[in-house]
Amino acid sequence: MKTAAKTDPKWLHVISRFSHGLNLIAATFAAVLVTVMLLTIVLEVVLRLFSRSTYMADAIVANGLSIATFMTLAWAMESGSMIRVNIVQQMVNDRIRYVMELICTAAAAALTGWLWYYIYLIFERSFNRGSLATYMISFPKWYLDIFPVIGLALLFLHICVRLLRLIFVGDTTERALEI
Repeated sequence: MKTAAKTDPKWLHVISRFSHGLNLIAATFAAVLVTVMLLTIVLEVVLRLFSRSTYMADAIVANGLSIATFMTLAWAMESGSMIRVNIVQQMVNDRIRYVMELICTAAAAALTGWLWYYIYLIFERSFNRGSLATYMISFPKWYLDIFPVIGLALLFLHICVRLLRLIFVGDTTERALEI
């Protein structure tokens, strides 16, 4: 069986490589953030041995977890790490499977785009109003709100690449993308 990279039209291959690069950067950022969260927890444990605290470890870890989750959605889908139940797909022929895959992927793109739009409105409102996140220190709330916007945009781009691959190549295989 040919890989997606060898059967994609050149323009689709360029978009796919671009999406892959952005997903890799976002996943690397999330991995660094998880490391920072781990170090924050270790620091908090050590400080509490001496009756001290950062007083922000819970906020740092909670926000870091949210950011890491959104920033890795597209990478998880691209690498084949998302759970997929395909009981129905196994019971139908290839033509029906293709139509089901096309409808579901288009619906996923539409829902992701719709969700991105509303998350973007939250970000825009925080930015325009100058809302502050109040922890031990105050900082603009949009610093935190931008990451779900970026993560959902990357997921939307990846789903669109998958949809284009379905339409122009007819590739319905469920596997990590080969670029």
